[in-house]
Amino acid sequence: MDSVGQLPVFLLCALAGIISGVFYDLLSPVRRRFGFWTSFFCDALFFLALAGIDVLFSVHFGFPAFRFYMFLGNAVGIGLYLKSVHRIVDFFEKLCYNSLVKIRKRRKKKENGRDSTV
Repeated sequence: MDSVGQLPVFLLCALAGIISGVFYDLLSPVRRRFGFWTSFFCDALFFLALAGIDVLFSVHFGFPAFRFYMFLGNAVGIGLYLKSVHRIVDFFEKLCYNSLVKIRKRRKKKENGRDSTV
């Protein structure tokens, strides 16, 4: 494959990396909540999903045999996701979490206020 044909393959591999970054974000709450073995299982599941996405892209788009630049494209895609979209998702996750904590505290305060008046 000539170097001109390698650029679209690299970009598609970067897209596969971005998609796997979304999957990593979905597994992130489970990884944080539970212990080492659950985190290990989620990491293994992530890498299996990344391999599956790579195989799916390779078959669908007719990639050549696996090349190092394809792995590099995956790494660049994951890096781009973690440095950009992940920060936005993390911000909204913290915003929702803090809102839920405030609502829970208000309800608890109301319940304690009702119990003391009875």
